[in-house]
Amino acid sequence: MRKILWVVIVTILASLIIVPVVYWEIEENQNDMLQPLQVYLSNSWNHDKYNQTYMEIWNKTRDLDEISRFSRYGNYSVLITLHAYACGGDWFAEWFVAASTIEPSNDGLIHQILLRLNDGNLTVVKSYQESHSLNFTSVEDGKNMAGDSIGESVDWLSARNTKYVMYGPFLLVFLSPCDLGTTVIVNLNTGRIVLAAFGVWMGHGYLIYPERTAKMGE
Repeated sequence: MRKILWVVIVTILASLIIVPVVYWEIEENQNDMLQPLQVYLSNSWNHDKYNQTYMEIWNKTRDLDEISRFSRYGNYSVLITLHAYACGGDWFAEWFVAASTIEPSNDGLIHQILLRLNDGNLTVVKSYQESHSLNFTSVEDGKNMAGDSIGESVDWLSARNTKYVMYGPFLLVFLSPCDLGTTVIVNLNTGRIVLAAFGVWMGHGYLIYPERTAKMGE
């Protein structure tokens, strides 16, 4: 009887010591897992009303399984931006959350993920994940890639109002639709396109990469 009592007491004491340690380690790993090095908020449209939306978007997406799994590859940066497929007359747009690891993970690759979010309720429409070899790319080459990715009969690179902005590993190329516009994100760590989308002022643009869609908002 005493032996059984002693076993029970030892088991209880051991659980009191081990369980908090295990819980603390799990909680610590989860906290580390979800923290990017940088979150860049690209207000290309320059509207104050979007400033609050950026953080609302990140707060909604940071705990998603897609981001949680992605973050296990290592340190990463995030870029949040808005693309309007149509902005003259009817408005139709999507938000994009792009993330890229800063350096190669244990498998030697740079990993990137892109989330499309509905502009109305900020829910995820679709997610895309890719992995590529490290391939540092110059800003100039990134600009050329952005122009090639659109493939329309517009000289995007020489358009006067085209904006080129660096956000960590990302090069954002943005031209407001007037009449035609574009949003392109290039990952300069891989020399690959993350996002390419086309916009039309009085019409309907479409997503070009990572997939081709029909005219959006019709």
